Amino acid sequence: MNFFEIVGSYARLINPSPEEKKVADERAETCYTCEHKTAFMCGKCNCPIAAKVYSKNNTCPVKKWKQ
Repeated sequence: MNFFEIVGSYARLINPSPEEKKVADERAETCYTCEHKTAFMCGKCNCPIAAKVYSKNNTCPVKKWKQ
């Protein structure tokens, strides 16, 4: 994720729409049970999971998220 994606993701984290919250919750459930998770980061792309799950332009680097 680039700087602007991270900032936008954190903004959505603070005040998500119901749809953004639903998608983020589904993604987070996948991430937090993933074998590549390290602490609170994605071990494949090194993004903070809390922000990554709210990203509009980003995908799971190992293709585990629903499209």
